[in-house]
Amino acid sequence: MAIASPRIVRSCPYGVDMPPNNQLLTNTFNDEDAQRVLEVDSLTWLSLEDLYEAADEVGIGRDGICTYCMGGERGLDL
Repeated sequence: MAIASPRIVRSCPYGVDMPPNNQLLTNTFNDEDAQRVLEVDSLTWLSLEDLYEAADEVGIGRDGICTYCMGGERGLDL
């Protein structure tokens, strides 16, 4: 399974409804255990750098996306 997003590693500070940090898949299971839970043969995530590159390619740019929950340092000025 290829997930078209970087790993979600912390909850959103802006109010997006998501589990607390200690219940997130990437914080609860290592890759091997996550594969078993999801019942898949392999598991990969998009890297944060690849997400930034894709945002640049479509004209959004790095400053146009918030990556805080994915471990990035960028948040939007809301």
